[in-house]
Amino acid sequence: MPPFKQTRALSNIVLPLMIAGHDDNQQTSTPKELIGTGFLIGNRGFALTAAHVIDQLQEAKKSNTDLIVTHIFNQHGVFPFQIVQFEKHPTEDIGVVQIGHQELTSWLELSKAQENSSCPYVGWGYPKEIAEELKFLERDPPLRPSLIYTEGYIRRIIETYLSSSIYVGSKFYEVSDLGGPGYSGSPIINKNSIREGKWQVIGVYIGEKEGAGAPVGYAVRIEAVADWVPKILGRSIFDEAAI
Repeated sequence: MPPFKQTRALSNIVLPLMIAGHDDNQQTSTPKELIGTGFLIGNRGFALTAAHVIDQLQEAKKSNTDLIVTHIFNQHGVFPFQIVQFEKHPTEDIGVVQIGHQELTSWLELSKAQENSSCPYVGWGYPKEIAEELKFLERDPPLRPSLIYTEGYIRRIIETYLSSSIYVGSKFYEVSDLGGPGYSGSPIINKNSIREGKWQVIGVYIGEKEGAGAPVGYAVRIEAVADWVPKILGRSIFDEAAI
């Protein structure tokens, strides 16, 4: 088999984060459960996601044979890569994971601009509902689920802790479109930047609030965390995405 070479497809930059069972004898891994979404930054195999996705990945790992993986396409098929380490932001719901393949690159950049209400955005992620649906619709479901598109606008900027919320932190965008379980960790991209060479990520989707009133989603604001320096990076996430 020729060495793995990443293609520039968006589905190889926005990635599913999954639990897989591993068979040492056959050297294979079988997807068990989709947990969330992540997206590559820079060119060293690091990806951003939601901090609570990292927690859920650890909780879902039931045994020593379970692996935390992502699946990436190339011209020869779909290949699993293990998540080798991770780190969470100390106060906000964002984290970084390292994928066990150092030559993965991204054309997504992080924006330090604080966007205003009405700013249009687009996003891509992996809703858990779609992944579960494939198990019932297909006899031999794919190793990874379909990448799903969403689109909306920023409703408001939040600068305080959300009351009665499961979400940690205080630096959010309230957004108009809902991703659902599994979509957490996906990039919120300024729609006006897509025509440029580098797409600008302005937020990381973390979840939604439903119930009384209109349902809304929440995203960690990138400009509020861009200067965070994870130990596993040795530089800020903004600088990592710029390399």
